[in-house]
Amino acid sequence: MIASAPGKVFVVGEYGVVEGGPAVVATVTRRLETRVRALSGAGELRLQLAGTTLRRPLDAEQIDDVPAEARFVAAAAMVAARVFALRGTDLEIATASDLDPGATKTGLGGSAAVTAATVSAVQRIACPAESPMESTRTRVATALYAHRLAQGGGSGADVVASSAGGLVWIDGLDGGDVPASVGAAAARARIAELRWAQLELPATLALDVVATGRSCATGPRVARYRAAFAGPQGHVLRAWAGGMRAATEIFRDGCRTHDAATVLRATRLAGRLLSRLGAIAGLRVYTPELRRACVLAAAQPGCAGKPSGAGGGDCAIAIVTREQRPALRGRWSESGLFPLDVDLEPRGAACEVVA
Repeated sequence: MIASAPGKVFVVGEYGVVEGGPAVVATVTRRLETRVRALSGAGELRLQLAGTTLRRPLDAEQIDDVPAEARFVAAAAMVAARVFALRGTDLEIATASDLDPGATKTGLGGSAAVTAATVSAVQRIACPAESPMESTRTRVATALYAHRLAQGGGSGADVVASSAGGLVWIDGLDGGDVPASVGAAAARARIAELRWAQLELPATLALDVVATGRSCATGPRVARYRAAFAGPQGHVLRAWAGGMRAATEIFRDGCRTHDAATVLRATRLAGRLLSRLGAIAGLRVYTPELRRACVLAAAQPGCAGKPSGAGGGDCAIAIVTREQRPALRGRWSESGLFPLDVDLEPRGAACEVVA
C-alpha cells in the first residue's frame, strides 16, 4: 500500500487554536509518502529508519521508547491498528517526503503529513469496504489523537487539515486533551466529534508561500504561549485570542460569500495580531525575514501577507490576486527569500497504489 498526505500552512488562527479557538489551515501541493507492506503475522510493526529496522508490537500501549524520528509513524500505525481492529497482520513501513527538499525546514508540517498518510494506509488495509463518510470522520480523529500522543500536545489543526485536504476551517480543538497511551488515543478517536469544514478562496485570489531560510521549532513556542495564558497576563491573552477568533471568522465569512476584500482584510488583521504577541506574551513571532516577506506583500496591490504558524522562522503566507502573484514572487526572490513552488492542494490523505 502506498499512501500520501499533503503538507500544510496555517492561514489564520495561530496560537488561539491551542486554547480551542478557530483556525484556517491550507494544504499544499507537496506531499509525503508512506509505503506500508502488510503480511500475515503476530502483529509486529517494523519501521525502516536510515538502514536499520525498528521493531515494536502493534498492540503495545506506550511509545515513549520509540526514537523521536519514528515516533509519529509508530503512533499512527499503532493507534490506527487499534481503531480499525487490524489483527493477525505485521506491518512494514517506510516513508519518503518532498516537503523539505533542501536542508532547511520550511514549516509545511512533516509530522502531520506522515501521521495522516500512515493512518490512511492502515485504515485501507483493515477496512477496504468502509463507507466514505464514516471513513473520513474516523480517519481524521484517529490521526489527530495519534499525533497528540506522539507530540505530547498541540491543537492538531494541521493533522485535521492534512487528513481532510484543501482550505480547512477547524474550531473547538482542545490542545490539553492528550492521551496517555495507545489505547486511550484509540478510545478518544472512536467517540470524538470534531468541528471542521472545507472552504474555498474567492476565485480571484490565490495562496502563496515563501520560506525564510531559518528554521524554528513550534513546540517550545506553543508551550510558552500556554504558560503565559495560564499566568498573570492570561486576561490580556484571552482578549487577544478573542481578536484572533474574530479575524478567523471574518476570513471564513469572506470565503463563504466569495468576498475577496473581506478575506484580505481578515488576513491583514491576523498578521497585526501576531505582531502584538511579543509585547503580550514575550513571543517574538516576526523575524527580520518574516517581516520583510510581509512588508513586500503589503506593498503589492491586492495582497496580504503574514507569518504562518508559530513564527520565529519557517515560512510566511500571502493571499494575493492571481494577476499580482508573479510580481510578488519576484520581489520575494530579489530580497533573498525563497518562494515555494506550491499551490493550494484540494486532496487530503489518500491511498495512491494498492498492490
